[in-house]
Amino acid sequence: MYKVLIIDDDVPMLKYLKQLVDWNALDLQIVADTYSSVKALRLFDELRPDLVVSDIGLPQMDGLELASEMLRRRPEVRVIFLTCHEDFHYAQKALKLSVDDYLIKDELTAEQLAQSLEKSVRLLRAAKAQTEQLTYREDWSRHANVLRDSFFKQLLRGGDTAYLTDSAARLGLVWDKPSFLLALGYVSYYDVLSRYAHKDLPLIRYGVANIAAELAGEFEGITTFNDGEGLAVLLNYRPSLKWNAQEHLLAFLAKLQAKCKEFLGVGTTFFASSSADKLAVTEIGAAHRRMAGERYVAFYTEHPVTVLPAAGLPQAYHPGAGGFEQEYAELSQAVRDHDEALLEKALAGIRRSALELRPEPASFVHQCADRLRLVELQYRAFSGETLYACLQQTLTLGDALGLMGLKLRQIMNGRRLGEPQASKEPKLQTIDQYIAQHLAETITSIDIATHLYLNPSYFSRYFKKLSGENFTDYVHRYKMKIAADLLEKTKDSIEVVALRCGYSDRTYFSKVFKKYIGVTPGEYKSRSGVM
Repeated sequence: MYKVLIIDDDVPMLKYLKQLVDWNALDLQIVADTYSSVKALRLFDELRPDLVVSDIGLPQMDGLELASEMLRRRPEVRVIFLTCHEDFHYAQKALKLSVDDYLIKDELTAEQLAQSLEKSVRLLRAAKAQTEQLTYREDWSRHANVLRDSFFKQLLRGGDTAYLTDSAARLGLVWDKPSFLLALGYVSYYDVLSRYAHKDLPLIRYGVANIAAELAGEFEGITTFNDGEGLAVLLNYRPSLKWNAQEHLLAFLAKLQAKCKEFLGVGTTFFASSSADKLAVTEIGAAHRRMAGERYVAFYTEHPVTVLPAAGLPQAYHPGAGGFEQEYAELSQAVRDHDEALLEKALAGIRRSALELRPEPASFVHQCADRLRLVELQYRAFSGETLYACLQQTLTLGDALGLMGLKLRQIMNGRRLGEPQASKEPKLQTIDQYIAQHLAETITSIDIATHLYLNPSYFSRYFKKLSGENFTDYVHRYKMKIAADLLEKTKDSIEVVALRCGYSDRTYFSKVFKKYIGVTPGEYKSRSGVM
């Protein structure tokens, strides 16, 4: 049964309402009644009714104000108004609150009340069914991801064709073509560590996997899997002179890279098998192992996507990793003198020499790490192993030098990895404070311009120059960071978090959240371990 709270300052009216209809027959139970709006709020919080039947003309706080506060606290509650006032402006205010009905006391009949209550019950049942369906979809999505991960592991282990294709079909993957192309992708560690904390790396990878899975729906034959440390992309196709499978796969990867850069701010590197391979489903595991083992094949090419010939690329590297002594000395001097220009010059010199000499990548990366440790030791700027662990896994020269520069700048500025950046420009601090104070409201650039006593037209140009992005993106991004923190650290539902951040429409909130965080609120809440 659904719980009902009745509020009316006319005590005889309370008794009349309770006797007017058979509440139990309507699947309703009156859990409390009161003549006081103040007491009504306390009962509302304690009993959490599903439906409130309230008089408008209450003392202290009128019914419109009371209902508004109740809806703010629990947007899902249904409201029916009773009043002696026939003036239409009351009805107008009630309609703005999205209440279920507005009834005149003097004209009230059992039939009228029953019809209004039945309408509220229908809406309550529909909302419950929608919530249950959404919960089911979220649960299925979580289970589907586990099943996909399990299937991918089986795919890498191998098996006969019928077993693998049947297993794929049970997950809704239609692999009815004879050949496959495989691509493996990895995020830029420099992009991640320069924008996020290291602990966010798994979430960033998960975000890339979600973007890829959504984009795959636009490209025929594409299936994506979360590969632990990266992303695996499979194209199932039938060889044809009229259709170029390789171009199709590369078009998907290019669009995926653009979306990852746009939504997450991180670059990605991909290695793709050649169309000459024409992999059978039983050969995917061996191809995956071969490509993963050739992780340095594109270290010096610096292309976002490298196509590997069937036999692999020749490993034409210079033995050892010497020849950078002058540049390393300049790096140390740059840190000592806080000379940003000299730091850039030394890193550019290492890049030129590395591209010319092509030292063996693993040795080169190891030497970079050793030089960083020497500088740390020299300036007693120890900050743990986080960056070094990432440096050892870099797959491109640009990523390795990016991390090296990031570390040296942290030493130069006396900051540890993961410490907050320098304070924001004072105007941005003021804007952040305004957004935080009006979090549950829709904030426009006009509001901020007025707050700062600036012309709105000038403010838009000024803000873009100040922050590097337009005002709408800035507000959304700021609010989504707060929303993510609320989802992770509180037990609030997604709907409540959305309302606290000023989004009355859950669907729109989820769309904005996924754009700036990379996953849906439900997925983020699940991965954060908050139920």
